Amino acid sequence: THLLALKIYGANTPGVVNGSMGFDDLTLEPTYILKLGAPGKSAGLEIARHLGMPEALIEQARQRLGTRERDIAQFVSELHRRLEEVSGLERQLREQKEALAAKQESLTREWAARESAKLKELERRCDLVLEKFEAQARETIERIAAEAGGQRKAAGPALRQVAKLKRELREEVETTVLSTRDESRQGELARPQITEGARVRVKGIREPARVRRKLAGGLIEVEAGFMKVQIPEDDVVEVLPATAGAALPRHVTFDTAPLDSGSVREINLIGQRVDEALPQVEKFLDNAMLADASSVRIVHGHGMGILRRAIAELLAKHPNVEKFHAAEQNEGGAGATIVELKG
Repeated sequence: THLLALKIYGANTPGVVNGSMGFDDLTLEPTYILKLGAPGKSAGLEIARHLGMPEALIEQARQRLGTRERDIAQFVSELHRRLEEVSGLERQLREQKEALAAKQESLTREWAARESAKLKELERRCDLVLEKFEAQARETIERIAAEAGGQRKAAGPALRQVAKLKRELREEVETTVLSTRDESRQGELARPQITEGARVRVKGIREPARVRRKLAGGLIEVEAGFMKVQIPEDDVVEVLPATAGAALPRHVTFDTAPLDSGSVREINLIGQRVDEALPQVEKFLDNAMLADASSVRIVHGHGMGILRRAIAELLAKHPNVEKFHAAEQNEGGAGATIVELKG
């Protein structure tokens, strides 16, 4: 209905919902799509113009409309326009979501197929190694028995021991390495878990990087040297295992420096005397080594160059320093020194 009172009633009364039949403003034809939540808009005058009604008569009818009716008609038209925009955005988001889901499924299948191929190749190589081991062991035992002369019976226990070792080796390989074979063939192999602080290899970056943080949208922020970049998780080629430290003597412990702290990447010594700065540089380098940093920056300023020369002398003698040089202009120029640490 076009009765204004009913539209207001439907908008203000609990349990009642306005509804309207869709209408195409360009063709002036109904779309036969029921829309709930908004009252219908009146298109009588537009249809009359489309059917050839005299313009003067249409304008006279428009003047007879009260200000309230015209304002409400404009409001309803604007409401329908915005509802159509929202519907369009919802449709686009739904399509994008479906496309992302399809891409994710495709990447998962590709990852599973690649891992399955790697496991098959590993299994084939293990079989070759085992066969080669058995053949060489048999040949060696038979040669020793032949040289001993008349002691061929003694080779029997040795051959049985070889067969036992081969069987045990195969079982160990299948248990520790090939345990995911059936799972990968079914396409269910899980992708490597990327966590903050993990060391990873990334496409296009030669040295290993460290994950600083996980971001929205499947992105992560990684740090390689002084370079910090945001990349998709799909660019991670490999998650490297945590490096195990050497065994310490009894009653000896140590705490590593924070892995994701700026204090292990840079130190600022501007304004300090040489006797104050050098102990801090030594401690800074020790922390950087514990944090597995590949390079660090020491900011000493320009000044008279006394502090810079003292730091250079220390770095030249330090056992953990591979090399050092003045920073590039965008990193501080001669007022800073870049130090590359031994791996």
